Amino acid sequence: MLFLLKQFCRSFILTRFIIDIVVRIPKAAILSTRSCFLSQDITSAPYGHAAHLALALALYGEILRGQDSKWFGYLQSLPRETVDTAIFWGAKDVIDFRSCVRSSRGETIPSHRANGDDAGNVGPVCSNTEFSECAPCLQYLDSKRARMWLSYTEAEKELDGLMDEIRQYYVSVVEPTLHAAFGSLRQAEAERNVNEVLGGEIPRLDECSNELNSVKPSLPGFCHAYSLVSSRAFLADAYHGLAMVPVADA
Repeated sequence: MLFLLKQFCRSFILTRFIIDIVVRIPKAAILSTRSCFLSQDITSAPYGHAAHLALALALYGEILRGQDSKWFGYLQSLPRETVDTAIFWGAKDVIDFRSCVRSSRGETIPSHRANGDDAGNVGPVCSNTEFSECAPCLQYLDSKRARMWLSYTEAEKELDGLMDEIRQYYVSVVEPTLHAAFGSLRQAEAERNVNEVLGGEIPRLDECSNELNSVKPSLPGFCHAYSLVSSRAFLADAYHGLAMVPVADA
């Protein structure tokens, strides 16, 4: 079935057979570096890998906001797991090992520091024969084998260095930006609650009963957002650039 996405001044229209209008999407629904709550803190890029990284940060910030996000309903429709893209194959530090069998048994808990594939003693991988139910470790072993199939191919050349760029962007931009943004939100919440919480004294941020206090950015979480951008985003218009457009990106 043929679909066509047409752009008009204030909305997108998805048509079928260039005749029937299937859905009309207002431009106010677009999630981009220009429309997200981090818009003042993100340096946007018109195209290329820099545009993917910037939009991934915009999306990740909205995901971390939870129900406070303008796009909460849309975000609930997105895959909860990281989309299986070749750029992450063989990278151990982008997998969330918290459900790993070894971790649940009190053994070494993998580190998620964003400084290299095997840096920081990421932790032992369960044997897929001993713990066949350990999904994170099986995922890592499977992706490592898949990456081997790309050896000496043009695909490997295209992917070379991209994962290092993601790690570097996470450390130098994502973490500082999110900590600053959510720190400001927590402080604003504390000041709003000043009279009712401690009778006029500004409470410590960790005393505020706000879900913002549980926000903990992670490299696996950012990679999840990056994978969604890589598989769904497209150039919306000259203003938004690369963006996530609800319904149209399905």
